Amino acid sequence: MLYSVVYVNFRSLSEIRSSIESLKEHHKEHLQEIEFIVVSNSPLSEEGIFKPVSDDMWHAEDPLLSQVRFIQSDQNLGFGKACNLGAANAKGEYLLFINPDTLILNPVLPILKSSWEQSKNPGLVGPALFDSSGKKALSIKNPISGWYFVWWIFPFVRFLNPAAASYYSKVVSERKMVQILMGSVLFISKERFEEIGRFATQYFMYWEENDLCIRLHKAHYDVIYEPDAKVMHKGKVSTAPIVEQMEIEKHRSQKKYIETFHPDWVLLNRWCGIIAYSWRLVASMLIVNRKKMKINSLLFQWYRNEYL
Repeated sequence: MLYSVVYVNFRSLSEIRSSIESLKEHHKEHLQEIEFIVVSNSPLSEEGIFKPVSDDMWHAEDPLLSQVRFIQSDQNLGFGKACNLGAANAKGEYLLFINPDTLILNPVLPILKSSWEQSKNPGLVGPALFDSSGKKALSIKNPISGWYFVWWIFPFVRFLNPAAASYYSKVVSERKMVQILMGSVLFISKERFEEIGRFATQYFMYWEENDLCIRLHKAHYDVIYEPDAKVMHKGKVSTAPIVEQMEIEKHRSQKKYIETFHPDWVLLNRWCGIIAYSWRLVASMLIVNRKKMKINSLLFQWYRNEYL
């Protein structure tokens, strides 16, 4: 087996089905080289089309999904741990970790593999991302720096210094080595993934791709952006019903990332969070945006009362 495509499911089976369908459509000549693995963090028994094969393996009574290997986790593992479980069961030489809310727009697997082989020290490859309207989306992240905290408190600073923002603001059209890739679609050999220590397990969700990219750089491997591979990423589909919980989780993971790679910034991170979400809370109250008020209040309270 050449490729193992790994999804993590959390009540997003319809999205995964559409993604697999799009991948098969653009890889008709490679289907015998591809296996699909879905690690489910939500109960497959709720879906109505599954039958258990063993304690953790399930079979889907659906023509499109019948060849997919479904692994039922015994709890909600989060993203990174679930990907690690999928990789541990993978038979492919290469792994593609891909979000459920994606649509494949061209033959990404051979393109990403070719890009991998062009590098003398390949570590990770990511495609060009597009939003649901077909517009090219941001695919690269900036490494965290002191400017990040300035941008966090004063968002308009990104217009003066684009490197201050958390995401690389330029749309890149050429293949290039980058610091950090967006985590919605990542291509890596299974050998390299095992060598580097898989996804770090301290993150439930978010920031695990930052952690992986930094560890690859420290091991002197290339992190590569490949614009010829194209994927549509809709974004926030499975997390939409629990957006407040996921916002807290995002900042919890940010704290863990800073503790790992920038321990001197832990208190700075806390105070910037308090300042940033205090004025955001006041602003959302003034414009009577109840949704923003709720999120900003939760984050302000988390940084003030639960951070340490």
